[in-house]
Amino acid sequence: MNARRLFAWALASMLLAIPAAAQSTRAGASAAAFLPTGLFPAPQGTVGIGEAYTLVARVSDPSACSEGNVEFNLTSATPKYCSAANTWTPFAIGGSGGASGTVNSGTQFAFGEFAASGTAISSGPAPPTSDGEYFCGYNVTASAAVAPACWLNALTPRAVTGTTSADTVLYNDAIIEYKGSVAVATALPAPATLGDSGFYVRLVNNTSGSATAVTVTAAGSYTFSSTGSATLVVAQGQSCSLLVDPAGSVWDDTCGDLPWTAGTNITIARGPFGATISASGGGVSSFSGDGALATNSASTGAVTLALHTAGAHQWWGNNTGSTAAPGYESLGYADIPNNAANTTGNAATATALAATPTQCSGAQFAKGIAASGNANCATPAGATFTAATATLFDDFMSNNALSVLGWVANGGGGSVSMQPTGAGQRFTNHPGMVQLSSGSSSGDWEYYILGNQNNPEVDPAANTFSIYADLTNNSISSSDYEGTIRFGVFDSTSMNQKTPNTAAYFEEDGTGTTTAPNWNCVISNSGTATSVSAGVTAAYTSTGSGTFHVLEISFNATTTPAFYIDGAQVCGSLSATMTRSVLQSIAWESVYNTGAAGALIDYAQITWNLTR
Repeated sequence: MNARRLFAWALASMLLAIPAAAQSTRAGASAAAFLPTGLFPAPQGTVGIGEAYTLVARVSDPSACSEGNVEFNLTSATPKYCSAANTWTPFAIGGSGGASGTVNSGTQFAFGEFAASGTAISSGPAPPTSDGEYFCGYNVTASAAVAPACWLNALTPRAVTGTTSADTVLYNDAIIEYKGSVAVATALPAPATLGDSGFYVRLVNNTSGSATAVTVTAAGSYTFSSTGSATLVVAQGQSCSLLVDPAGSVWDDTCGDLPWTAGTNITIARGPFGATISASGGGVSSFSGDGALATNSASTGAVTLALHTAGAHQWWGNNTGSTAAPGYESLGYADIPNNAANTTGNAATATALAATPTQCSGAQFAKGIAASGNANCATPAGATFTAATATLFDDFMSNNALSVLGWVANGGGGSVSMQPTGAGQRFTNHPGMVQLSSGSSSGDWEYYILGNQNNPEVDPAANTFSIYADLTNNSISSSDYEGTIRFGVFDSTSMNQKTPNTAAYFEEDGTGTTTAPNWNCVISNSGTATSVSAGVTAAYTSTGSGTFHVLEISFNATTTPAFYIDGAQVCGSLSATMTRSVLQSIAWESVYNTGAAGALIDYAQITWNLTR
């Protein structure tokens, strides 16, 4: 067996020297002798020195052979030996066991690898085509053999200097130091363009200009982790490390200040929570005043400045009219600002108002004043005055439900209470409120009315006015909206029953769900209501928190009033008309539906156009 192994090694070495032309010449010969140069086997298959040996090239294997015979099969291009009587066996290249030894054609510049045990040698990792220096090897991560791979080596430092104002990160950059005198716009290609899915680079801004920043813009839909955008600004005196996030499409950036430089008598040290700056040295070594402004003489340590005394009516400055050292000086004419103003003539001798001038008498009124100082008087003629507006306002700063304007409660089962109380409703910037509750039983309701429910006094057909209320939902249950709240004008029939008759009002209608209802704008004529959503939520308000809304209804010459919430008009699509000839009262209502309802009213306001 040792002789066979030696012979196989010698034969393999010899075959590498067989010219292709010689092989092709012998391909047609069935048993022609072929004598390679330099192979001297001994008899019995033992390779030795000094004897010639003939290697026979054949198209096919002979049927008979004796142990120790060798041949070269031209059809399979395989050297073989007779391992037993009439048995031809290919030589095993590279020793016993292992793969078949066949070398397949592969990719140019690729190195070979065994993709699996017992298989032929094939091309390894594809040769890289992007510029750069590459390392090839194994990256074992799970305690198991892996296929080889190649990685780009990006470890080259680079400097950007002078007045270069544009730069692009290169595939082989590891550290880029910006040392010029201008700001720089830097383009950061996508990792695929750089040829490295794990690309890493550090940018250092050591520019010397005035607040010269390095602005980095990422390509390929990538963003920076700290900004959430494709732009990252590296300020002067900072450095940023950029690394491709494993999740993809994001550059993880870590930025920080470069080491600080301490000035004279200043020490900068790292503390547990950042930099610690402290003063050092011995303080002021010596300080002497000038004897005019400061009188200190050779003071040291913690110096307190001692001011020199000034003479009477002396001021620190320069009154020479030109550049000079300051001192305590007297004010001159040129030192008084705007001294050229008129202080002569009439201004100096005015006497018209030295004594009380003539006044208007009786029912006269003053239209102005004459040069003599006497009033210019006139007597008013009979006329009608028209005031632009008159405003009634009630902030409910009272412990009585009547409050300022004379409100009354009417209903069945509900209640009205003035807030805040010791354990009641308290809200910042809402000092006085009315709490209107429906009652806690089915069918309960309650109105809070300006005036009398049986004798309304507001005529929409003859008046132009607006009503306002600052209020919020105050449902008893925070999880369900179970009742109804209304604000507007109502006729006498409405205010003596639960459901409005002829009225115009805002309405929040809770039906027992956890979703807060919207405010609706409603026009009702003889019990037939038309409603449009205002798109503003009437959400539950807990004690001491929540959002108030200012509800406004404006009545003018049209038959459809205008609705507003927090100053913005709502319900523009509401076109239903109101019977304006029916007298109305301004009121709120709280109604029990599937549960109780409540409202907190901060203030009420009525603005009228009046003629007197």
